[in-house]
Amino acid sequence: MLVVASFLALSFAASDTNSYCQPDAFDADKLGYFAGTYDAVGRDYWTGRPFSGPATIAVSDTLSLTWRDAQGTISGIARTERCSMDHIKILHLLFRERGTDMDGLCFFSSELDNYARITCQFVGAKKDSKSSGLLAFFYHHDDAP
Repeated sequence: MLVVASFLALSFAASDTNSYCQPDAFDADKLGYFAGTYDAVGRDYWTGRPFSGPATIAVSDTLSLTWRDAQGTISGIARTERCSMDHIKILHLLFRERGTDMDGLCFFSSELDNYARITCQFVGAKKDSKSSGLLAFFYHHDDAP
């Protein structure tokens, strides 16, 4: 039993996220679901401080995300991927902050109002020992009088 557990631990440790996740083909019509204005809430990767601000998601030839945190405006791109043997659908977010490439895995769903909710956990692409940053996007409903 110990040999099997050791083998499984080594195989998971050696697995690469690039082989673990397979990108979906880009489909602007399906990704249009995410387009809109959002409220972003997060925890800064560098300082650990919470922040909130406006965000937008647009679809053209890429899925582009832009949000504002305590340091300023950040832009990134995302693509949908299917990960693990269960083919769990995620958004893979890539952006650059303070000269460092950042890599985020985002789960998404819709709530009763049918608008997207996106929750991300991200780290530096070099996978350093810092704790991960957090980022959540909540669709911003226009307040009509």
